[in-house]
Amino acid sequence: MFSAALSKKVILFGLLYCGLTLSGSPVAESEIDFQTLSLSELLQLKVSTVSRKEENLDESPAFMELITADDLNRRGYKDLSYLLDDIAGIQVTRTFGDNYFNTFWRGVRHTIGSSYLLLVDGVEFNHLYNNETEIMATFPLSNIQQIEVVHGASTVAYGNDAVVGVINIITKKPGTNSGESSGNGFVQVGDNNNQVVDFNYATRWQNYQVNLAGRYDQGLLDFSNAANYRWTDPALLDNSDIWGGFTQGFSEPESPHYNSGMNFRLSDDNSQWVFQYYKLATGYGLGYTFDHSLPNAGLWYESELSAHWKQEYRLDDNLNLSTLFRYRRSNIDDDSFFIEGYLVNDGIEEPRQRLLDASYWESLNNSKLA
Repeated sequence: MFSAALSKKVILFGLLYCGLTLSGSPVAESEIDFQTLSLSELLQLKVSTVSRKEENLDESPAFMELITADDLNRRGYKDLSYLLDDIAGIQVTRTFGDNYFNTFWRGVRHTIGSSYLLLVDGVEFNHLYNNETEIMATFPLSNIQQIEVVHGASTVAYGNDAVVGVINIITKKPGTNSGESSGNGFVQVGDNNNQVVDFNYATRWQNYQVNLAGRYDQGLLDFSNAANYRWTDPALLDNSDIWGGFTQGFSEPESPHYNSGMNFRLSDDNSQWVFQYYKLATGYGLGYTFDHSLPNAGLWYESELSAHWKQEYRLDDNLNLSTLFRYRRSNIDDDSFFIEGYLVNDGIEEPRQRLLDASYWESLNNSKLA
């Protein structure tokens, strides 16, 4: 979903994919008002992602939704993952556990992994271990200029992660004048110890641009209705026949989260140096029935660290060259702790015996791209 006036224009003309770049467009990026542009002006907007080269909008072959910063403010998302609820064709379930949310786009179902590609300014952020996109819940909302959602397979351009679509988050840039600065942010405080700080600051000095954005989000999952359902009844957590000695420390229905993100970018007209760090730390929420796992036994940690340098060269009006060097670390951190219980049959004793399993999980992954 997006604004009605914009949807009439974008959907009507069957437009594009991602990566709107407004260089060469009739108006500057900071002044764009899509609802006032004529058809001719709309079709002259420059895009670059679908064909991996800059082209006019009417030449781009794919279809997309465009969500602006104003749309994000009006919708009042708790975090960026709530964007998924408003994208046509996506079903979302939220457990707020080690699977923070699950998405089924265009009927493609899966247990682990995502069938779409998540990008930040064109750089991939699907997790290296499980191919999930849950880390998007840590992205600073104040730092988003617009979001471009491609509907349909984009595997030719982006590989097999983009089976059903692509979501590209375009971050904010400073103004065009030296010394010009801008910033925005917000603070939220609510029930269940929910606290959010989200900010963005951007400035330009001569040809250099600096952007710094951050987010911290903590809180407890609301279990006020848990007792209304058989398998989330808190009485199960306090049952020593089910959990043995673990009832001494983990009988309360709690599931905290401590999510954070930071994005720093230094750039000039042709180069950019970017450092990003995001961390998702959650309890186990409603991901498992209360006889199978303890929601407050520990936290599940997913982290993303990315540093890259990108250089672009314009050879002429029709040919650009781009060089990207990137280091990325994408982990399930070693303090991810999990307690589960299940029935086993050793072939000797009947009935089956209940086994309690407490374990630490870790998966360390890194990649280098040149």
